[in-house]
Amino acid sequence: MQLLTQRVYVDLAAHERANKFVLEGGGKPRAKIYCHIYTTQKQGPRIQSIRETWGHRCDGFHVASTITDRSIDSVNIPHEGREEYQNMWQKVRAMWVYVYVNYYDSYDWFHIGGDDMYVLVENLRLYLESEEIVTASNGGEQ
Repeated sequence: MQLLTQRVYVDLAAHERANKFVLEGGGKPRAKIYCHIYTTQKQGPRIQSIRETWGHRCDGFHVASTITDRSIDSVNIPHEGREEYQNMWQKVRAMWVYVYVNYYDSYDWFHIGGDDMYVLVENLRLYLESEEIVTASNGGEQ
């Protein structure tokens, strides 16, 4: 495992410039990001920390769990196979189906990950709005 040895930088000034540019009518709306987190019943308490730190920065946020639990707004998304790490692909596959059926037309980008990660949503949004990604997502066209 490689450890992060450099400071992570969040360019808040770039976000302010991008927001101002959109508000002044100079560009298209900011990229809308939907974040979908998987967890289990026993790890549910982690969700509150995610909501308080980075989850609220996503334009949409949802939790898939082993149970539907209103206290953390989680939904049980059934998947093939057992609930175990070695079967994670089936859980993630079922989550992608759920996202496609329910949210596909409402967001520009989708992010799925576990309850043990931290996302710098600001950096992700700037990257997704970069010329490199816009060009790649349009088949090489600006």
